[in-house]
Amino acid sequence: EALALLEEAEAELGPIPDLLDARGLVLLARGDARAALSPLGEAALAASPEHLLHFAAALAADGRRDEAMASIAKARKAGLDGRRLSAADRARLALVETAPDPS
Repeated sequence: EALALLEEAEAELGPIPDLLDARGLVLLARGDARAALSPLGEAALAASPEHLLHFAAALAADGRRDEAMASIAKARKAGLDGRRLSAADRARLALVETAPDPS
């Protein structure tokens, strides 16, 4: 139901980064990292530290650790501060940082 509501909002309001981010997080929570990459990647173009973190989480979940770490580096450069993250985002950051190297 959340996806349907988000898609409806996007159809009405356009591709607003916060809506794209929310849709990507729903997809990621459902275990569909690959589908989450598109909306989260588009949201990350806004260069919000949190959006970049969420994109990194999807990349890591999709086995793309190097790209995930590059997104985390961009997020840090944009002001990502682990002390100010929600518990859910702190967990996402920890998962990205401890993701296995695919090589």
